[in-house]
Amino acid sequence: MQVLNKAGNNPTVKAAIKAMCAQKKQTDQQLIAIADEMYKDLTSIQINLFAPDVLNKEDLSSCAGNCSLLAENLEKLTANNVNSWELIDEAKVLTNKPDRKRDIILLEKISTLHQKAPFNDVTFLARMLPIKTGNQESSAKRYLNADEVVTQFLWKHSRAIETGGGVATLKEELDNLGWFVDTHAQTSNVGAYLHETLQSSSKIKGGLYGMSLLQSGQPLAGLTVIGFEERLDENTDDAEESNLRTDIKFDNLFVETKNYSTVASLTSSSSFISQFEQYLKNVNSFDQIRYYFKQRNEITQTKVKEKFKEIYKKNNYAMFNLIWNNQELQNNLWPLTSRPPGFTKNIAQREFTSWVDKLDNRLFNFINVK
Repeated sequence: MQVLNKAGNNPTVKAAIKAMCAQKKQTDQQLIAIADEMYKDLTSIQINLFAPDVLNKEDLSSCAGNCSLLAENLEKLTANNVNSWELIDEAKVLTNKPDRKRDIILLEKISTLHQKAPFNDVTFLARMLPIKTGNQESSAKRYLNADEVVTQFLWKHSRAIETGGGVATLKEELDNLGWFVDTHAQTSNVGAYLHETLQSSSKIKGGLYGMSLLQSGQPLAGLTVIGFEERLDENTDDAEESNLRTDIKFDNLFVETKNYSTVASLTSSSSFISQFEQYLKNVNSFDQIRYYFKQRNEITQTKVKEKFKEIYKKNNYAMFNLIWNNQELQNNLWPLTSRPPGFTKNIAQREFTSWVDKLDNRLFNFINVK
């Protein structure tokens, strides 16, 4: 009678639990065993919350002693789904949408994610840390079990919805993350990518967008993922360059996935500009870079290109010098065999400025909005 005792002196909660057991059409002894197993980890407060969710009632007092109107899918209410409900409650999400906590399909999807082998593997969980740079790793959150991973995901997804969206429905993103873990659990630095994704509501937007691009099969079809959060240049001694990491690395291709609500973020973010500068210092060709931006109301191909135009023009076309000082990239844009007699840096810079104004050449072709 552990659960009934936990319910305290609230006869309505007791009636609800008894009614739920009765719906299972089990013997009395089996009912008690089912109830104890299903609710053994719930606190008394959670039991008071759980009963009306299952009863599909906002307030237990509205039962008026009649608690036979149970959730339509009560027969599917397993211990795993009760655990999913508990994770939602602990994550303190969906508080304004209690009907979603009664969604048996949602509970089952959460349960499926919770049972993914990598999230129940201490070795994999130990890899869910950012790439160590200085003292960064010492203060990074460590995930000890599947409960923590799923709770953080639910919380960050909920916050992403509250802070402008940019993510799909919770059900869709549960499937998205599940597919990603099944497909890339053994890929290099996948733990760092997952850790980055779960850092904040803004980070989860970019991370989930990257996962959805990979899952869709387009526009990266036929390419094999080499790793996540990989350094561009493994041999550099430059501290700034050693910290530059690409979201998704393919063979000779570096992919960045961005999920912003406004194009202003491109020019207002010093880290965004610094990252792009590091790419220009390291790549041999613009064909090695692809930036993907999630299409949203203010994010269009033209608007993003206009922002990159501003970046190229910043500080009197300072980006040109980065390109010119990268010999491989310079030779790719101005092949030695194609240079006319008397070709100079000044001539190249004039040509560069004309390219910047046109938006339809190699300086912009790496930009994709999808």
